[in-house]
Amino acid sequence: MSALAPVTSEQRDRALEVLLSPDLEPIVDMVGWSPAPDTYEVASADGSARFTRSPEGEFCVESVNGQNPLADQDTARFGDLESERKTRFA
Repeated sequence: MSALAPVTSEQRDRALEVLLSPDLEPIVDMVGWSPAPDTYEVASADGSARFTRSPEGEFCVESVNGQNPLADQDTARFGDLESERKTRFA
């Protein structure tokens, strides 16, 4: 398995613009990327968050803008596989 080639900030911003657009909001829950080792960012239509991982494996949220896409950790938030398959691309 190979990693994706690095992208420019302009390419990333354009991809986020498309993926987080109102048209795709019903099917794109969030988008995540790693701008640097042990640094992660996630974004949704409602907000974004940046967090880091310590050498001990602990995560620390550095910033949140709007609603944190990772704040809801309830596994019941999503439907089961069967219901997801029944409503594909709805």
